[in-house]
Amino acid sequence: MASLEADEWKEAVQEEAMKFKKFKVFKVIKKADLPVGSTILSTTWVFKKKTNGSRRGRLNARGFEQIEGKHYFNDSISSPVSNPPTIRIMLVMTASNPRWTVRVIDVEGAFLQGQFGNGEVMYAEVPDGMEEHYGSRDDVVLQMLVPLYGTKQAAECFYRRFVNKSKEKGYERSNADFCLYYVWRHGRLLIFATWVDDIVVCGEEQDINAFEADIKQAFEAKSEPVFNEYVGNHITINRCD
Repeated sequence: MASLEADEWKEAVQEEAMKFKKFKVFKVIKKADLPVGSTILSTTWVFKKKTNGSRRGRLNARGFEQIEGKHYFNDSISSPVSNPPTIRIMLVMTASNPRWTVRVIDVEGAFLQGQFGNGEVMYAEVPDGMEEHYGSRDDVVLQMLVPLYGTKQAAECFYRRFVNKSKEKGYERSNADFCLYYVWRHGRLLIFATWVDDIVVCGEEQDINAFEADIKQAFEAKSEPVFNEYVGNHITINRCD
């Protein structure tokens, strides 16, 4: 914030604040109404300049301040991601079938679309840069209504909700890779894999469109206009070869 790019970073903070309001992340609680003995977690910002030049600000709770058995449970703090060989096999299958294409779908603010599963109640201080939206940290605290980035259970909460929504839509999960899903419809196969909130889906165009519609019914999500990168790997598609 002391750099020459401070205005751009402040804009990223405001975008994050609008996202929090959109997903109803916090409930404002007066400090006088806070239960006795409550722990108030602090937060920190992570700023990143993306490869396309845009700036992203992400607010994280300091999860190391959480108390086991009160704010989280040890059996609910991990979630899987796809195996790299799974992704490679999917790309080989796509390259081998002239009717197949591939698309990446990104779940917006994925962890903020997760749900607490164990009745956890957590409070956070008003974050730096968000006082205008919630008030002074001298007067109020914020109750988390959804798992904030940085909390120990955030990834697992989103993962479980994604698995449940996929099952509701009729998608099967592979026993070989718990982040690989598939469905047969009208004699056609569609497959997709998840790397946290990044979904790569392979199949015929009409089936991918139907899948994207299913995802957008369950989550706020958007598809990338061009498939040229996935989880830090650069992808080049040359149909002529």
